[in-house]
Amino acid sequence: MDWTLSASIRLFMRRVSLRRLSTLGDLQAKLKITKLSKQAQQRTRKRLRNAHNTSPDRLLFLEGHRLVIDVLQANNQQPSEVYLTQRSVAAPLGRTLLQALLAVQQTDGSLDECTSNPKPVLHWVTEQFLGSLSDTSTNQGVCAIIPHSDQPFLQHSNRYTAFVFCDRISDPGNLGTILRTSYGMGVDGVMVAEGCNVWVSG
Repeated sequence: MDWTLSASIRLFMRRVSLRRLSTLGDLQAKLKITKLSKQAQQRTRKRLRNAHNTSPDRLLFLEGHRLVIDVLQANNQQPSEVYLTQRSVAAPLGRTLLQALLAVQQTDGSLDECTSNPKPVLHWVTEQFLGSLSDTSTNQGVCAIIPHSDQPFLQHSNRYTAFVFCDRISDPGNLGTILRTSYGMGVDGVMVAEGCNVWVSG
């Protein structure tokens, strides 16, 4: 490759990278993100470990950009907390994640009223802390906690036609496969019975 062309490509890629970082920086500046203290980290770990034993405080733990973004954009049950590392923001879906978080933070009270759930609290966390929460060996640097809700979703629309009902599934991995397959097949929703092990178990 010609040296001049190669240098031009490197300069172009550098400008694109700097522009992207600037955009990410602007998005971060607009968001209210606090650093999680060590005491709060300990409380969070304990809360997640005990969640499955406390029925009023059952929690769903989501990992990865796509899951968290989908929940934020669903305009239904919102996370109570979102934990971010700097790596998650620099990832290819980092900008989309920040935009989804900003959209939720900038909504008026109507969203909170319909979900009976406050807007998520955002926290910067260390890689070590997130690794202690994650069940995956290579996490994506972002996770969210969603409180259990008994609010029926069928009452909001009559357009749903296809559902999958899950009963007595004990392996979270199997449930994940069902969810991914259902999504790929265009299923409208997945119903999970109380006998399924889908809550955080520490």
